[in-house]
Amino acid sequence: MRAVATALRLCTLSTLVACATAAPGVGADDDPLVDAARAIDAAQDVDAPAPPIDAPPPIDARPPIDAPAPPIDAPGPTTTVTLTQSSSLAVTPATSVACSTGENSYYRVFQLADHGVTGALQVNRVDFGVQDATALLGSQPVQVKLYTLAGPFALANLTPLGTTTVTVAASAAGTVVQAPIAPAITAPAGATLVVEVLAAGAFGNQFIIGANTAAETQPGYLRGPACGSAAPVTFASIAYPDAHIVLTVTGVR
Repeated sequence: MRAVATALRLCTLSTLVACATAAPGVGADDDPLVDAARAIDAAQDVDAPAPPIDAPPPIDARPPIDAPAPPIDAPGPTTTVTLTQSSSLAVTPATSVACSTGENSYYRVFQLADHGVTGALQVNRVDFGVQDATALLGSQPVQVKLYTLAGPFALANLTPLGTTTVTVAASAAGTVVQAPIAPAITAPAGATLVVEVLAAGAFGNQFIIGANTAAETQPGYLRGPACGSAAPVTFASIAYPDAHIVLTVTGVR
């Protein structure tokens, strides 16, 4: 035993296994120091685990969806305007006149600028007075026509814009009738607008537009081909100077 102890003391840590094996009388499988050395060698032989796989870089967040386009500008405010040349819209009995045979047309001529309309006018209604609307069947059709005028007031200088028809009952005498226009008819900016009320004068029918004697800023016109007035004439020119017809135009500017 002394020989064994002497041999072990001479061993250094670096030659621990070799000394333990060479020591006389000691079996390699029975020496705890040998076992420890073997365990250390075994631990060194095991490959270290591979380093962890790098985590994938974060996917960039989706760019935000573009904000919606700003709303389309709302249209500017509109103003309803009525073109009139009459100081009164009352219908006075036995004031107006018509040709007793055939068709009769009544006109007024409006310069948009004279009524403060500097842009286009969307005409959506025409109003006219009724003095007489005798009808064989109780009512009759009356046409409302719109034109622009270029030059002096003459039929040849008129450009049609549109037409609508309204049914006028015999009972409408003494009232003002509205003729809606849908869709609206556009009178262009700077235009001279002419409105015509036309009654065909069918058998058994008589139509006379309503009028009064109140002041007016411009004259109205009458055309009755069967009575010799193939072109529009003023009422004053046929000896009815106080017949101021009731005829207005309403629209949006």
